[in-house]
Amino acid sequence: SISNVKSHLEEHYIASEGADRHMFALGYESGYFLTSARQRGSIRVQNIEEVTNAELSQSLSHQQEYEHFHLGGHSEDITSVIVSRDGRKIFTASQDKSIKVWDRQSRIEEANFLGHTSSVTAMVLNQDESVLFSGSSDRTIKLWDLKQWKDAGTLSSHKAGITTVAIDKNGKRLVSGSLDGIIKGWNVALKGVEFSFKAHQQVVSAIALSSDGRKLITGSSDQTLKVWNLAKRAEEFAHSEPAGRITSLLMSGDGKKLFFGSRDYSIRVWTLDTLTEDYSLRGHKSLVTDLKLTRGENLLVSCGHDTTIKGWNLETRTEQFTFVDPSAAVSALTVTYDGRYVVAGNDAGIVRMWEISPAFEDSTFYPHSHQVIPRVMTKNADRIFGCDQNHSIIVWNTARYGIDYALHGHTHVIVAMALSLDGNRLAAVDQ
Repeated sequence: SISNVKSHLEEHYIASEGADRHMFALGYESGYFLTSARQRGSIRVQNIEEVTNAELSQSLSHQQEYEHFHLGGHSEDITSVIVSRDGRKIFTASQDKSIKVWDRQSRIEEANFLGHTSSVTAMVLNQDESVLFSGSSDRTIKLWDLKQWKDAGTLSSHKAGITTVAIDKNGKRLVSGSLDGIIKGWNVALKGVEFSFKAHQQVVSAIALSSDGRKLITGSSDQTLKVWNLAKRAEEFAHSEPAGRITSLLMSGDGKKLFFGSRDYSIRVWTLDTLTEDYSLRGHKSLVTDLKLTRGENLLVSCGHDTTIKGWNLETRTEQFTFVDPSAAVSALTVTYDGRYVVAGNDAGIVRMWEISPAFEDSTFYPHSHQVIPRVMTKNADRIFGCDQNHSIIVWNTARYGIDYALHGHTHVIVAMALSLDGNRLAAVDQ
């Protein structure tokens, strides 16, 4: 268990096994600490007396090695995560009533939007990313001007807390769902209600809107999934889900496929033209809380209350990877536009970013293509400092088996490092 790691580090030698890697001393004063690096980028830390300690090696080399950083500015659950199309900005919403905007490279909080009086439950960006829409338990939707970084107005009509929002491709129609089962359509330009109807007997837990804004899929805790023709304001199809409430919904970009999570922890995949189930994906051990597709729509990424993020190859219908959040259930996620990274928020208010893969070709993942070389360790063994072939300095946290952050600035291979005794200053030399 994680609680045993510190005692392993303090009481035992740590060494590598196998001949496919290199050994590096980490500079701990007792000389006890050694680690190893595979050519493909993993770190392995082991007890020399128990070389096959799978718990330590698996955690370091197979999951958290892909974590790039985490952001810890929220005080309550993360409810929604968005990354800008250019990958530079990360937007996070939380039950702490705030929306934060982060610079991805520096990990600095650039803005903190305050205005909701209760939990922020959902967010969506318009097409040109000039306006952010946020829904809240305070029964309002707020508009945030991202060019002038200010409150741009409020949409008020719901009689119960808002649970989910979606916007069409041209940014003209916004749709929202609420705790009382009501769906509302909004004219964004006029900031007024276009339509309103009772969709479900209980909470609207998720919605998916077609890119043209004409078709809406709704899911509810009343165990039903419905398809709506918004031009006619008419229900076209209703499905009663025997496994329980619908927990998440996603429509493919071409409007042909529907993905949804249900109470049995599975992900169902439907063809919308025939409204029939094609297959299901099983692997989560608890509720599936969010779903996203990569831009090529050949990879589905899901997260859940079981603290995992999973990637699914839709061509082979198989699980491709699993990332484990070390601290809490994962409540929301998104995938960067280039399809290389997953950004996810958890119930502890922490946002983490993982690398999916440098490439996703022929149904095969190549998780980390750069050699990782550990160089020095802090005196109390809580952090390891190393470098990769991108000339970056990587800082690992040994308590949670994850990457804390990376330092960039070198343009050549880093050949040596020295760390101050207090662990606060690092010197690095490159070629």
